[in-house]
Amino acid sequence: MASRYLLDHKSPDQTELTQTHSNSKQGLPLKLKTLPISTRRTGLLQESNALKLLQRNGYRCIARNFLCRYGEIDLIVTLEKKILVFVEVRYRRSGEFGNPAETITWRKQARIKRSASCFLLQHKKFATFSCRFDVIAIYPQDDSGDEKVDWIKNAFH
Repeated sequence: MASRYLLDHKSPDQTELTQTHSNSKQGLPLKLKTLPISTRRTGLLQESNALKLLQRNGYRCIARNFLCRYGEIDLIVTLEKKILVFVEVRYRRSGEFGNPAETITWRKQARIKRSASCFLLQHKKFATFSCRFDVIAIYPQDDSGDEKVDWIKNAFH
């Protein structure tokens, strides 16, 4: 699935990021949540950082920001052509309220699982792979500005 990001200029003070997919109905763009551009850019940056971590550990990217009617999956990667991993990336600017992974509710987990099923139905070549759901949580370690990364493998049992 090919996807690309477009800047959509609504007014001088409000800019949004829209994601379009080549297989969307009638080629119309599918809107992501309306967020200030800096928030969306931060999310994309942190997803890229998470992907780099995964790639350094031998994972290969299959899809980014897979979107279907049930929700979105941030990253879909494979390991050794045997394991398909669906990754949720969580980022918080402050560690004041705890680990970002703690913000993934059972509803969000259910949406991610349904989206994973949708991905598997659309991509039959992964039917024989073992599947896993990981969470990568990124947040400041301390006042120095250094970021801490928690990679929780098999986060949803």
